[in-house]
Amino acid sequence: LKKLLAIQEKRNELLTELQLRKVNEQEKPSSVEESPDKMLKRYAAKKGPSPPVSESASKPSSADTPQSLDAFQAKLALLKKEQLKVEEKLQKIIQQRFSAQNVLTQLRQGGDEKMIDQQQERVRKLLDEEHRLQQQLQTIREQFIQLKQEFEEFIANESRNDFVMPGEKLELIVAEDKTFNGTYTVRRGGYIILPRIGRVVVAGKTRQEAELAVKKALEATQLYKATVLLEPARMDDPEEQTKELEREYLRARIKYLRGEDGDIGQDVIYLVGATNRTGPWPIPKNFQPTVLTTLIRSGGVKKDADLENVRLLRNLNGKTISERVNVKALMEGKPGVLDLRVNPNDIIVVPEAPKLKLQTVYVTGKVMKPGPIELKFDKKITVLTVILKAGGFQRFANRSKVYILREIPGENRKQRIDVDLKAVSRGEKPDVEVKPNDVIVVPESFWGFGG
Repeated sequence: LKKLLAIQEKRNELLTELQLRKVNEQEKPSSVEESPDKMLKRYAAKKGPSPPVSESASKPSSADTPQSLDAFQAKLALLKKEQLKVEEKLQKIIQQRFSAQNVLTQLRQGGDEKMIDQQQERVRKLLDEEHRLQQQLQTIREQFIQLKQEFEEFIANESRNDFVMPGEKLELIVAEDKTFNGTYTVRRGGYIILPRIGRVVVAGKTRQEAELAVKKALEATQLYKATVLLEPARMDDPEEQTKELEREYLRARIKYLRGEDGDIGQDVIYLVGATNRTGPWPIPKNFQPTVLTTLIRSGGVKKDADLENVRLLRNLNGKTISERVNVKALMEGKPGVLDLRVNPNDIIVVPEAPKLKLQTVYVTGKVMKPGPIELKFDKKITVLTVILKAGGFQRFANRSKVYILREIPGENRKQRIDVDLKAVSRGEKPDVEVKPNDVIVVPESFWGFGG
């Protein structure tokens, strides 16, 4: 009987292992919310290496919030290690419990009562252990959630630790008085001019310090309590973007000289513009960087980066030499494109891709939605495409007599271009390309029938 039960138990273990796989697949979290691990990796690509933390700071504790990226990574690693250990134990206990229940079922069909009682006691102990491990897993999940919240607060505080520079444009928001809201330029003297207050010095300060300076100025003469928010103003002008890149480089130099980013004395490369990490990037030992490898190893670039016009700046005998590098062509493996070697103190500038402005085309006559239509002219746009964006034709629209009114440069008159959309739809004639400020007219059929 014992041999038979042993064989039966082995068979049940194999069956329950298959059941466990199905259970594990069902218990996998379906949420697409970003995990702390992914957040750390993404932020590490942007922020780069942070100062090392002590062993005591890396131990997971709900009371102590990590104060550096490495501390978060150490705490996360410990939690993941503990989670894996508990999950392995839980899987073994579940497997043993399934097997013990199957044996108990067999014993109840004709086994000894003493053996049945012993097997019931074993099943009960396994159930208690399974419940304890599940509670332990739940506690670890709660610690993961807490770690994620602490990490988001850490990122929010770190992202605002930038220096305000002369020439920078700042957007000011005052919750209590909207008349102060607007965009202010930091003057050469390092101050902004607020209405009814005058000069407030903000240059050389961090964002938080500048907010505090504006808050004190407002509360001194204008408001009992002021809630102030300062953010960099959005810039669409390429010239303004270039000036901002220069200011960003100066911020990076200030941080480097203060020893806030990178080790003093270590060779660095300066990253400026649409990169995930800006400022000085310490060159790893035994690594000979090029433009492409530097951008990859330092954390990559942003989505709106113009990879075709990356520039490498180098100071030689007091003169700045600029070289263009087509990183996009390098990544695509196109022949004849060179990747330049980067020396210490070189500057890699990654500009933002130019943003296309919306331009207007006017549609009038027998269409469903006559009026102005805003379009991006990044590709060829034809008359039929614009008509479809206007909702299509109305009843009795004369499709064969559509025409465009187009301005003639330098003349105070418009050119008429006839378009037979009926023939275009049959493939007999090509569609006509539309230009900004064109007026498309869809006339009505004279006899009330569609053209």
